[in-house]
Amino acid sequence: MNRNRESYRELGALVAAHAPTDGEHATAIPKLIVSRRSAPSEPSHTALRPMFALVVQGAKSLTLGSERLEYGVGDFIVATTDLPVVSRVTTATVAKPSLMIGLALDPERLAKLFARVDVKRLALPSRAGARGVAVNRASPLLLDAVLRMVRLLERPEDIPAV
Repeated sequence: MNRNRESYRELGALVAAHAPTDGEHATAIPKLIVSRRSAPSEPSHTALRPMFALVVQGAKSLTLGSERLEYGVGDFIVATTDLPVVSRVTTATVAKPSLMIGLALDPERLAKLFARVDVKRLALPSRAGARGVAVNRASPLLLDAVLRMVRLLERPEDIPAV
């Protein structure tokens, strides 16, 4: 866990450097955004696009229909389709803002990839598979992969390799 804490600290510093003000910030890596919020927000009706997002610091909630998903540091959310949601930052301060990393997903590219690769389908309850969004805990390997990608922001000459 200590190694994870160090990784989240490093990620937090990188995200804060590339998101110096509140809001979403595009990066030099296509489809990668970083965001900062310095205070809890009011609920916001929005469209959740296909994406992967990792909470680096702070916490959020997302309401889809009557279901509320809460996620914080170390949790990631994956959305596979456009969804109408109510989103809210629940934990953030000026001293310790909410920091997130988001990567837009291309559903068509994913479908083509899955068609080429022998991916064993997981047996999921029908309700879990039907909603199009899930929150999970980031594994140490996933955290490492995200950290390596975000470190590229400090080495722009290596970004074309992505």
